[in-house]
Amino acid sequence: MNISVSGRTRKPLEIHPDPATVSVGENVAWELYYDARDGQPADPLLWTVYFNTGSPFGEWENRTVETKPGANPEYKGRIEGGPASSAGDYKYGVRLQNGRTKELLCDDDPRLIVRPRSR
Repeated sequence: MNISVSGRTRKPLEIHPDPATVSVGENVAWELYYDARDGQPADPLLWTVYFNTGSPFGEWENRTVETKPGANPEYKGRIEGGPASSAGDYKYGVRLQNGRTKELLCDDDPRLIVRPRSR
């Protein structure tokens, strides 16, 4: 499943679906998009997906990727979660920061529900 995360200057992140529901063994990835056409930022952006109280992805608790604007002021990136290995209802965070100054731009807390594999 691809989870879409999009942002705009001075707006909260939009995360779809929220909650996201997958089955054990299903791959999860976050597709990242930021539209800076209304004037901010020109610096790289740091996107972090993090789990504070357990992760359905085995050993990893957070992943970060840096995105830079392309030919136009749009940022695109992707964070691979991999296959969900543990069933449960997980509250996780998506943090967006200015890559140069480390200023926090957004920090949202969606849910990921992992169902047991159906037989």
